[in-house]
Amino acid sequence: MNRSSLCLALLSAYAWAIPVDGTAQGTAITSIGNDRLEVGLTSWGLIGAGADGASPAFEVPPGAGAHVLWGSGLWVTGRGPGDALHAAGADYGGLFDSDYWTGPLTTDGSATALPGVAQAYDRIWCVERFDIEQHLNFHDCVDDPDCDEALVFPGYQPAQSLIDWPAMGDIALGLDPYQAPFVDRDGDGAYDPDLGDVPCILGDRACFMVLNDQRPHSFSQGLPLGIELRLMPFVFDTNDPELANTLFLRAHVINRSSNAYTDVRIGLHTDFDLGDPEDDMIGTDPSRNLWFAYNGDGFDGPSIWGPGFGGQPPAFGVRLIKGPLVEADGNDDPVVPLIPGFNGQGFADQQIDNERFGLTGSRYYTTTSGATGVPQSAVDVERYLAGQWLDGLPQTYGGNGYSLDPNATPARFVYPGDSDPLGAGTDGAAQAPWSEVSEGNTPGDRRMVGVTGPFVLESGEHADLLFAYLFAQAPSGGPLASVTALQAAADSALVNVIGDVGGMAGVFGIAEENALSVCAPHLVTVGLVDHRRSMGVQVFPNPATDQLVVLTPGTAAGAELTLRDASGRLVRAMRTTGERSAIDVSDLAKGVYLCEVTDRGARFTGMLVKE
Repeated sequence: MNRSSLCLALLSAYAWAIPVDGTAQGTAITSIGNDRLEVGLTSWGLIGAGADGASPAFEVPPGAGAHVLWGSGLWVTGRGPGDALHAAGADYGGLFDSDYWTGPLTTDGSATALPGVAQAYDRIWCVERFDIEQHLNFHDCVDDPDCDEALVFPGYQPAQSLIDWPAMGDIALGLDPYQAPFVDRDGDGAYDPDLGDVPCILGDRACFMVLNDQRPHSFSQGLPLGIELRLMPFVFDTNDPELANTLFLRAHVINRSSNAYTDVRIGLHTDFDLGDPEDDMIGTDPSRNLWFAYNGDGFDGPSIWGPGFGGQPPAFGVRLIKGPLVEADGNDDPVVPLIPGFNGQGFADQQIDNERFGLTGSRYYTTTSGATGVPQSAVDVERYLAGQWLDGLPQTYGGNGYSLDPNATPARFVYPGDSDPLGAGTDGAAQAPWSEVSEGNTPGDRRMVGVTGPFVLESGEHADLLFAYLFAQAPSGGPLASVTALQAAADSALVNVIGDVGGMAGVFGIAEENALSVCAPHLVTVGLVDHRRSMGVQVFPNPATDQLVVLTPGTAAGAELTLRDASGRLVRAMRTTGERSAIDVSDLAKGVYLCEVTDRGARFTGMLVKE
């Protein structure tokens, strides 16, 4: 669709987005970010899309006016009883580009969307990890007979975001009793911040929203699946530029219908607009589960959407970090140069049936009509997720991926360059490198879909996925140097999220159906391995007046050390000198401070009182 006609299309399509009971599809908008990026969110399921449906909203850095993405959303297809096709999705733009509606569904197999619930969940809840830590510190003090909370936390009140957190569903309405994950500090099975319970989030700042596909489908025009989506985008506050330049998205899919779906595929649509959207190229690195965009020439100029990135353009892409489970077969499946063993997780790790899909396909589509154009139906969506063009022909290796030659080689991944030397994407038949550069393509506006699956999604079954939206800009070397930097960022994202000192139990270590249930107290945040309870920072003297010594056993020199005051304001930022670091706090105001050390994927935190 022509971008300039988007607003008119929004108006004409909006009537479709209101069912007969008068419930609107979604109205809530917000953004999430840090000092490196700012990303728009909508309650109808789009990431990085402007609320007006006619502008991009993934700005790097904030305030500079340059964006890298127009919008992104999940596509899901599956075959139900009688081999009937069911589909749901979200494309760029406004309400008419999303099949998703606000709110959870009933759990009785009917997957009912209740109007009152839809209105109550037309919201995006966002939480700061600092507020969570403060609340836990306060209740630690309340429980400690040697701590006077009135003195240490004078006038303390929990942040409103903790009070509003949508942890519990209404059982009387037939909803799942547990919605947004939380730390049940008192172990009573209910969320009560007054008793010290807090949200359980990923990262340093996270948002949460609940969606379903049980109402009219304006994007795919398909039969609903009866799925419930729980989305948690999150970011980190860190001096690590690779991690700070990343938006993570946890996408949890629950089949609330009574149907068992086969041949289920999940795709993440990404409408890349890297500064000037008319000079982009795209590629895939299947070994890294990464698909991406880069500038087609050495200069990214201004456009009607912003100033562009100038003479050393960045690269931007998405990595699938955690895919859905492969169907159980009672084996510890081996690593093989075929999909999914080539790039999946859990293979040959001495555990049975924990294998997960990696990226199983990638493709682009154009803004024009024809076999490579915009999907218009559920069949179109399924074909794109299954590796076909709109006319049913397979994506093939070489050229632009579309060929009428019956002997052309089917290709799972588009433009993999030299990242698939074993031919995992061509059923084991190794191919010569293939990229937009090698084909001499003309840069332009690019859209891609990264795909995982197929698998079976039984009635009531869950699938938990994790994506990373990555930005990298090399200091020199042109657009392809930024692609190399992006690949390094993709590697860093995986290491940081999994954690190289213990693992990320809240994402990889528990069953799918428990992935968003009540969290253990030590998993307050599971974006980095959190040692708040077990191996916390030691500070002395405490209370302190002039000099503070910070002990962090096991950490090396150069770890990031910060102090934040009770409002969350950063008052100190430095690097540790080893396991023992000294800080001058003589100029700090009296009060409570959070001391934090981040080192190689682990976080250590402790509380300091300044007298």
